[in-house]
Amino acid sequence: MSADRIDWSQLWYPGPARRFTPEELARAGRDMPSKTLIVTVGFNLLSMAPMIWVLSGADYRWAIVGIVFAYLILFLPLASWCWRQPVRSRMMVATLALAVVQVGLALCMRQLGLEREARHTLAAVSGLAFVAAAAGLWVWTATRSSQISARLRELDERDQAISMALQLATAQVQPHFLFNSLASLQHWVSTGDGRAAPLLTALTAYLRATLPLFERRSLSLAQELEAVRHYLAVLELRFGQRLRSSVQAAPDTLQASLPPGVLLTLVENAVEHGLAPKLQGGEVRVDAATAADGRVRITICDDGVGLPDALLNPIATTPEPANGRGVGLRNTRTRLQQLHGDAAELHLFNPPSGGACAELLLPPGPSARS
Repeated sequence: MSADRIDWSQLWYPGPARRFTPEELARAGRDMPSKTLIVTVGFNLLSMAPMIWVLSGADYRWAIVGIVFAYLILFLPLASWCWRQPVRSRMMVATLALAVVQVGLALCMRQLGLEREARHTLAAVSGLAFVAAAAGLWVWTATRSSQISARLRELDERDQAISMALQLATAQVQPHFLFNSLASLQHWVSTGDGRAAPLLTALTAYLRATLPLFERRSLSLAQELEAVRHYLAVLELRFGQRLRSSVQAAPDTLQASLPPGVLLTLVENAVEHGLAPKLQGGEVRVDAATAADGRVRITICDDGVGLPDALLNPIATTPEPANGRGVGLRNTRTRLQQLHGDAAELHLFNPPSGGACAELLLPPGPSARS
C-alpha cells in the first residue's frame, strides 16, 4: 500500500498485513528473538505487577501472582507461534485466546463465590494482564515482520550487487581473446591464409558454446571444460606449434559448480602471461580429480615463465602490476567466495620443474547458492 494512503483496516484488524511465503521465511533465516526484544516484552508484561501488589489486599495477592503467571505461561507459546509467521491473522487469533482466558477467569471467580471487592480487584488485574499480553504480542509480531522485511531487502540488494559484480567480472573474460582472435582472422583473410577458415569455425563454436553460459550464476565443471576446450582450440590455431594443450577430468568431478569463466580466466592467464612471452611457447594442462578431503581439485599448469611473487600471495601489499595481471585473479577469488563461501579456494604456485600452476578447490556438487 502507498505510504500516503490510510489503511483503515488497521483500526479493527491491526498488525502486519504481509504474509511471507515459506521460501521467504527460509531465505530470511530462522533467527531467534533478540535479547532486547525479550527484555522489552517481558518488562511490558511485568511492569504492572509492583503497582498491583501494592494496591491489592494481602488476602488475594497470591491469586494475583497466579493470574499474571498464567498469562505469562500462555503468552510464550502464542508468541512463538506468531514469530514463525508474523502476520496479523495469527496475532488476532492469539489475542482471542488471551480473551478466552480472561473470560474463563471471570467465570471462575464468580463460581468461587468471592466477595465483590475481591472479584473487582482480580478482574482488574486480569484485564491489565490481558492488555499487557496483547500489547506484547503486537510488538513481538510487528518486530519480527519488520525484521524479515529488512532482511529480505538486504538480501535483494546483495544479490543485485553480486549480479552486477558478476557481469563486470564476466565482461573481463572475453575482450583480449576476442579482439586478438578477430585480428588474427582479419589478417589471415586479407593474406589468403588457409588457417582463416578453421579459425572462424573454432571461434564460432566457442561463442556458440560460451555466450549463453555467461547469463547464469553458475555452471557445472563439464560445461566450463567444454568452453575451455573450444578456447584452447582457437588459441592453438593462432599460436600454431607454439601451443600445446591437454584437458582431462575424472567423471566424478564433472558436477562441481563454479562461476562462468573462472577456468577460462585461469587458462587465459596461463597462455597470455606464462607461454606467450616464451619464444618457443609451451604447454598448458588442465586436470580435475577428487582431492583427499572430498573436494574437487582442478589444476591449471603451464611450463612458461612462472608467476611473480606479487601474484603468489593473494594478500600481498605490493602494488598491482602495471599491466593489470592481478585483476582477473582478484575477480576470480571474489566470485568463488560469492558462490561457495569458504568451501572454495584458489592457490597459485611455481612448481620446482618450472612454469606456474593454479590450484582450484571446489565442493563436489552443485552450490546451494546457485
